[in-house]
Amino acid sequence: MTFQVINKTDLAKYVGADLDRMKKDSEKFRNDGNFLFTNLKKDIGLDGVVDWLKKDVLLEDLEDEK
Repeated sequence: MTFQVINKTDLAKYVGADLDRMKKDSEKFRNDGNFLFTNLKKDIGLDGVVDWLKKDVLLEDLEDEK
C-alpha cells in the first residue's frame, strides 16, 4: 500500500501551489484515500504519518488481533 505525503504546505503560497486543487486531485486519483497534508517543520500532520507507518509498514495493528 502506498501513502502520499504532501509536505511543506506552509510554502504553498510562496510557490503558487493551490492546496485545494492538490486535495481535489489527490481525492480523484488516489482511490484508496491515502494522502495527507503536512508541515513537518511544525509537526502538523506528523501523527498521521506515524500512524500510517505503524499500521501499514510495521503492521502493529496485527498484534492487537492476537
